[in-house]
Amino acid sequence: MSNQNVTGIIFSFIFVKKIMATYTITISDSSNKTKHLLGLIKEMAKTDNEYITIEHAPNEETLKALEDSNAGKVVKSKSKEDFFAKLNS
Repeated sequence: MSNQNVTGIIFSFIFVKKIMATYTITISDSSNKTKHLLGLIKEMAKTDNEYITIEHAPNEETLKALEDSNAGKVVKSKSKEDFFAKLNS
């Protein structure tokens, strides 16, 4: 995904302590409509938390950054100027 802010949401509808269905939805929160949709789902989860649960998952870009960091692929610098010079080179 390009430079859009994307939020991944996994939520389950639960009825009588039994999971009825689990949906994974990827929402780009760059438009007002999708921000409202995300807000609606979060509000529903607050009031109907017996039936709707939200599990936050990092997006692909964040997962890649964590993977790189854990593998030691980091930029070491002495100052912020040095850091930006290395990023821009």
